[in-house]
Amino acid sequence: MNIITQLYKNVGLLDAIFPYYQKLPSVFHKVVAEKFTEKAHQEIESRGFPNHLVFFVTNKCNLQCSHCFYIDELNSKTRELDIDEIRTIASSLKGKISQLVLTGGEIFLREDLADIVKVFEEFAGIKSVNMLTSGFFPNKIEKTVQKILNETSLTLYFQISIDGIKEKHDSIRKNSNSFDNAMQTIETLQRLRGNSGRINRISTLTTLGKPNYNDIEKIVNELSSLKKVNFGFGFARSTFNDIYGEFDKDQLSSFEPDDEDVFLTVEQM
Repeated sequence: MNIITQLYKNVGLLDAIFPYYQKLPSVFHKVVAEKFTEKAHQEIESRGFPNHLVFFVTNKCNLQCSHCFYIDELNSKTRELDIDEIRTIASSLKGKISQLVLTGGEIFLREDLADIVKVFEEFAGIKSVNMLTSGFFPNKIEKTVQKILNETSLTLYFQISIDGIKEKHDSIRKNSNSFDNAMQTIETLQRLRGNSGRINRISTLTTLGKPNYNDIEKIVNELSSLKKVNFGFGFARSTFNDIYGEFDKDQLSSFEPDDEDVFLTVEQM
């Protein structure tokens, strides 16, 4: 088994060596990325099925982020799948997936989130769960995560949204407590990781748009103080600037706010 195969099959090993990979000359980044992508394609083709499921568990959210591609549907009366329906889905995936990715909306607004995770471990046989959150509810998150740690044997991953230093983050998310709460959540997860040893990765994701792309250095400086927290960047999504290439735009989000307010041009990216 070569090193690329080992990395693909062992996310923990990948996380451990990633800081060293970042220090390599950029020419090596492209080579490794191409080999890793090639291995991923081979793995999916050989299995005939993806190894993880992205589950949109709720459209409820307490924030109104300026770049949210789903903002028109947030908090609508769309019926959520109940736990029995989720059990049926999980059972149909038995032995086919190894990781569950939970997204929304704000996933921790579902009161049965821990039960959903338990169902996927029991009926689908997943080994890990990746939770994407704004981090707005640190106390609720701590209680839910502790329950998952107590009642499952899963490895946990977390991604918390941080879109700037406090003033900019709060402005983008239209809530004056959003930054402080997110940082408190990160601290809480760090503590739980130390206690359990089963929280493999805590990361942040910054969605870049016109309100914050000039603040990248400030954001990096702010996040660099966090111990053992990975941070990354993405772009606000839309169809107007053709960043999706040949994808059928009818299958993409119809979110099209004023590009002067939110989106970057290709040159700015």
